[in-house]
Amino acid sequence: LWQIPRTVIGLVKIAALDPRGGQRPSELVALAEQAIERDGRLAPYLATLGLAHYRAGQFEQAIRACQESLAADRPG
Repeated sequence: LWQIPRTVIGLVKIAALDPRGGQRPSELVALAEQAIERDGRLAPYLATLGLAHYRAGQFEQAIRACQESLAADRPG
């Protein structure tokens, strides 16, 4: 599973949006951070990290990750 960080990011996104909250938010943050370490600071990954931070109640980190995602998505 870890050879495909994109899949992990997708799973983190799904789990973070699950209203039942079956996964601990801190685990979602850790998974997103590990995927970013393996595959780079790509805009969709950073946005998902922001979502995971938000779900964990880490609002300042969520804002930073989302701002970084927006900056990474801008051309040149």
